[in-house]
Amino acid sequence: MILLYLNTLAPGPLQDKRVRQALNYAVDRKAIIDKILMGSGFPSAVNIPPYDFGYDSTLKPYPYDPEKAKRLLSEAGYNELKLVLNSPSGRYVMDKQVAEAIAGMFEKVGIKIDFKIREWGDYVKDLLGKKLVDTGLIGSGLVMYDADGRLSLYFVRDSPFCYYANSEIEKGIFEARNTMDERKRKETYGKISKQIFEEAPFVFLYQQQDHWGISKKVKGFQARGDELFYLYRVSVEK
Repeated sequence: MILLYLNTLAPGPLQDKRVRQALNYAVDRKAIIDKILMGSGFPSAVNIPPYDFGYDSTLKPYPYDPEKAKRLLSEAGYNELKLVLNSPSGRYVMDKQVAEAIAGMFEKVGIKIDFKIREWGDYVKDLLGKKLVDTGLIGSGLVMYDADGRLSLYFVRDSPFCYYANSEIEKGIFEARNTMDERKRKETYGKISKQIFEEAPFVFLYQQQDHWGISKKVKGFQARGDELFYLYRVSVEK
């Protein structure tokens, strides 16, 4: 899953929910998927993918609405907003090109972008050190198949990946973790997902779809959402 980090911990415009929502409305996800990823992906509404327990299918991705983005920025008092947009190059599929496209979309709604391509080692060092300036492209792939993994990673204050602190969301994460009642857990995750969608702590982008070329001789291979390879199930015919 590919996202755009928003540093809401540092004082500035990204602490205003209207600005964060505006950034989500400013991005044409379909154009990115169709033209840069050649159709290999689907837009995300929040940072929980469909294959995780707790996914809320009632939430739909932010629509592309540059006029609404401009209105929200104006309401927030940021008619001349300036942001840094950081991106690695070669870490994710077409990451530089995706980030360049997003920078252009932001500029179309009046945001001046300082676009920085970063070497991955330096980039992740700043990311984990809570030193990421403004925004940055990031991907997440976890092995839990449960919403707790991504929620804990991004919304529990002690996590090095947490750039948005919300005590209500954090409380919900621990409530869901500490109950064995699946219905209650799913209900709690649904409530959290709606809060995340409304608060827009990221620019939610897309779920990347991977492609595999496999010889007809290979039997038993199955691509997985967690990106792990279970090769004990795989055989090769002679």
